[in-house]
Amino acid sequence: MLIGLREKFIFIATQKTASTAIETALAPRAEIRLTDSQFGKHMTVSQMMQNMPWLFNETKLEQFFIFGVIRDPLEFTLSLFNSHLHPGFRNMPHVYTGGMRFSDFLEHWVPRNLPQIVPQHSRFLDDEGRIGANYIITYARLQEGLRAVAQQIGGRPFPRLKKLNFSPAGIDRRDLRPTEIAWVEQHFAHDYRFIARYCDRHLASFTERPDLA
Repeated sequence: MLIGLREKFIFIATQKTASTAIETALAPRAEIRLTDSQFGKHMTVSQMMQNMPWLFNETKLEQFFIFGVIRDPLEFTLSLFNSHLHPGFRNMPHVYTGGMRFSDFLEHWVPRNLPQIVPQHSRFLDDEGRIGANYIITYARLQEGLRAVAQQIGGRPFPRLKKLNFSPAGIDRRDLRPTEIAWVEQHFAHDYRFIARYCDRHLASFTERPDLA
C-alpha cells in the first residue's frame, strides 16, 4: 500500500498483480509506504479505514484517488499456485506447492490459506459493502490503466514498470481439467461479474454497492 499525501492518492496492493513493481515505480511520490506483507502491504480498503482513521482527519478519505489492480481469477489462482513452488517455501509446508497436483491445491491448500484466495473484489469494499476505489485496473490492461491513473494524480506518467517477483515455471490453464476450471469459476463468480461491470473505468468511491447477482 502506498499513500501520497501531497498528491492525494492511495494504491491498494493486491496479490499477484504486479503490486511490487507499481510500488517501486510510485514510491518516490508516496509519503506512506507499506511494502512488507507483515506490515500492511496488502491491507484492504476496509482494513485501511479501520486501522488508519487518524490519517483522514485533515484530508477526507473521499478526497484521495484510490486505485488498484485485479486479475482474471483463473490466472490469479494459477499465479498463486506457481509462486508457492519457490524453493524458499520448502520449509513452510502449509504454503509450499512443490510436488502438489492442482486438484490437491484446491482441496487442501485453499482451505488452509483462505485469506490468500478470497474473492479479489472484496479487497476494494468498505465495511458497508461500497466500492472504495476510483479506478480498478484489470491486469490484462495494466499499462493503459496506469496511464489513466497518472492523469488523475498530477499528470506525470509512471516510470516503465520493471518485472519483479518472478514466479517459478509451473502449470498454466492448458494443464487444468474442466472440473478444476469450473471450481475456480464458481469460487470467483462474483469477481468475474465485478470485473465486467466495474473495472477499467472511473468510479465515484464510497457511493456504489456492486450488483453482482
